[in-house]
Amino acid sequence: MISTLVTWKMCVGLYNNNMKGAKKFTRKFGVFVMLNVFCCILVYSNLPDKTVRKIPPGFKNVYARYDLSKKNECDYNCQTQVQQYRKDTLTEVCAEMGRHSPYGEKQLHAYDVMRLHLDHIYVIDSMQLMFCAIPKAGSSNWKRVILALTGAIDDVKSIHQYNIHNTIAAKGTLLSDYSFRDVLHRVRNYKKFVFVRDPFVRLLSAYRNKLERAASPFRRKFGPRIKKTWLAKLRGISRFNVSFTEFADYLRNQRNTLMTGPEEHWREMYRLCEPCSIGYDFIGKMESIDRDAQYVFDNVINVTENSKIYFMNSSANIHVTGSSDETIFDKYYHSLPDATIQGLLQRYKPDFRLFGYDVPVVSKPNYTKR
Repeated sequence: MISTLVTWKMCVGLYNNNMKGAKKFTRKFGVFVMLNVFCCILVYSNLPDKTVRKIPPGFKNVYARYDLSKKNECDYNCQTQVQQYRKDTLTEVCAEMGRHSPYGEKQLHAYDVMRLHLDHIYVIDSMQLMFCAIPKAGSSNWKRVILALTGAIDDVKSIHQYNIHNTIAAKGTLLSDYSFRDVLHRVRNYKKFVFVRDPFVRLLSAYRNKLERAASPFRRKFGPRIKKTWLAKLRGISRFNVSFTEFADYLRNQRNTLMTGPEEHWREMYRLCEPCSIGYDFIGKMESIDRDAQYVFDNVINVTENSKIYFMNSSANIHVTGSSDETIFDKYYHSLPDATIQGLLQRYKPDFRLFGYDVPVVSKPNYTKR
């Protein structure tokens, strides 16, 4: 009887101890489960937005032909549809790249801002307006407009080509100048526009303007750097002279990050303007610059062009390179080896696809700019 009682007390003691341990374990396990659920929700909420609105085939066929058309027959309704086409194209490709759509429901957050490059986006607070400047895509003339709109210059003609960039650097405001909270406010509430260009035409324009001209300071700075990567460099050839083949070979080398300031002229457009994170209200193209610029003045900036504020035609530029001319384009690109062109495509393919440019045919002699 005594042994039974002792055994019973021992069992009760063990049970009580086990219950205390079980309760402690349950509490810890509950906290662990809750933390995991919270983390899963946090991760899931930041996954790329997979809801992709596909472009209806008929819609694509109708408005794709207007997308790169240089004619001005595209009226307001047509322009609105072309913009929707450009945004839908961007949305689809962003999703394929594992990025959410800037036009979807998912909002940009502070932790997104930390990884973005915002040093090419100019802000005019008084007009609640932002513009992303892509070098060799009409950016100099749009900077003239921004300086005139802010009162930094009297009119777009009053500043010399050489002084535009220094003036806007001193008097302009970049999105990267703001705090994370202020960046989010502007991205969510301001009107935003950007102008892009056929990636290969843009590269040729940069080369002819910055490296081919003997007087260009770029030759002194980047000539030796570019030729250093070129295995066929010969003694006796000036280290400042860079052929287009050498330039293209430098660009296709992925180890060259193109992140130094002046290399913005040939850095990928999507890295300059972050189109998968920032939803631009208007995406303009150099190929349709006349009608696109008019639309921006009428419907984005909401300022009537006049004798002081207007978009200067590229013919007013003192460094017109003629890179859009097919004869000039073919002369340079036909000289490149297929492997070099393939390397360029690997680097600039996102630009082609995001902004709705057909990827060129690579095989020579049938290499063509579509």
